[in-house]
Amino acid sequence: MTPVVPAPMAKQPMAKQGAVSSAVPSDGADLISGLSDDLLLHVLGFLPAATGCRDMVRTSALSRRWRHLWKRVPALRFASGEDVAPADGRRFNAVVGAVLGRRLDAGAGARVEALEISTAYWPGRVLVDAWLRLAAAHVAGTFALVVAPPPPHPGRDQQLLGELPATTSAAALRLSLGHATLQLPAAAAFRELAELSLFNVALAPGQGGRLGALLSSPCCPRLRRVSLEVLSGLPELRLEAAGALESLELAFLLDLRRLHVDAGALRVLRIRGCFAWTEEAARAGSVAIVRAPALVELACPRTRGTELLELGGGCPRVRRLGPVCIRSHLLPWCDPGENDFAVELLRRCTAAHRLHVCLEVPPRDLLYLEEDVMAEIPDLSHVTDLTVEVSSPGCHAFGASVANLLARCINLRRLRVDIVDAMEFRRKPPCLREHCACDAPSSWRDERMALPHLREAAFVGFAACYHLAPLLLAGAPGLDRRR
Repeated sequence: MTPVVPAPMAKQPMAKQGAVSSAVPSDGADLISGLSDDLLLHVLGFLPAATGCRDMVRTSALSRRWRHLWKRVPALRFASGEDVAPADGRRFNAVVGAVLGRRLDAGAGARVEALEISTAYWPGRVLVDAWLRLAAAHVAGTFALVVAPPPPHPGRDQQLLGELPATTSAAALRLSLGHATLQLPAAAAFRELAELSLFNVALAPGQGGRLGALLSSPCCPRLRRVSLEVLSGLPELRLEAAGALESLELAFLLDLRRLHVDAGALRVLRIRGCFAWTEEAARAGSVAIVRAPALVELACPRTRGTELLELGGGCPRVRRLGPVCIRSHLLPWCDPGENDFAVELLRRCTAAHRLHVCLEVPPRDLLYLEEDVMAEIPDLSHVTDLTVEVSSPGCHAFGASVANLLARCINLRRLRVDIVDAMEFRRKPPCLREHCACDAPSSWRDERMALPHLREAAFVGFAACYHLAPLLLAGAPGLDRRR
């Protein structure tokens, strides 16, 4: 009888199986708990904000080793998500308070590198005020707080949050308070603060004048970046930052009537939607005085009152300019000097190589347009990167205005033309009114556009600006990328 010899097993699969079995102990030993505390804390830091803190606390039930480990995690992040039910929102806010309370019970280990709280349900004045005080005492890095607007309560001041702490060891504060009211301390010392962002905040009545003092060098010697957006109750801002402040962004400060900034190290300045322009302010002269000799980026779109901005020392180092808003034509009732501020910026920023222009074409329901004012634009041969954002809600022609602008930028290398109202041009025919100034001079289509250095061109809303393409193709022989 012939013996049956079993077929030999493949060697490669056996090698893989042996490798796996050797990596996993047969006795089920816990290798994770053998890791160092620092490594485990690093792993816990990767838990997502939506569920991370809840799961982090749950690890305390794993073993004695894990019971208090979560209290030493360097970053705590809470996020409720959007459109939560009121009951879920209240439960979330309660969990945040409970977790932070247990963290404080850890004593010396309660210090936090980063604390971020984002809730879609108004947590109440007491809880928010407690979070602010906790962050001031225990956060060493970044504290970010985003809360939903408080519900309306007629006759009751439920929106008051209390007072911003007078001291903090945090390096960055980012507060978005749903336009609730925030009191400012009479004096403060933010020695470590390098970044401050206030969004959607109402300053307590009569305290707007304190903000500038709090942000100046004596109180914030290390402050580098400031962003103030959608603030009310701020009629005047005086900011004196001798050597640290590098970036300042002011947006939609509608109560602002006076601005004074003296910052020798300021490199970035962005102003939009600011200034409560009044005839009294116009008669008084400049509503804004900025002394920033190191400025390299300036953005100041048209705002009523922006024409009263005075830039002390000029703009000798500005490399990036815009957006700058320019009207292609003046309306019959407009101030003849409405473009003066934009033109003056273009004339003074002769070192700017990157320019963003918002070209505003008047509405179509007007019977006619006044004369073209693009002739006031100075030579822009120093510009190599140009973005033109065209707004023509009435479908007036804008090709002549854009061509006029491009004729001044003979050293362009990159061009982007963005038609904001591109869909409007698809629904309505272009302006065909006889003698309308929007397409003047009519000879612009026959003129040769000289852009010998242009290498890249992009058009957003091409159907509305197709008539510019032949001119670019003919005048830019080196164009190698077009979109």
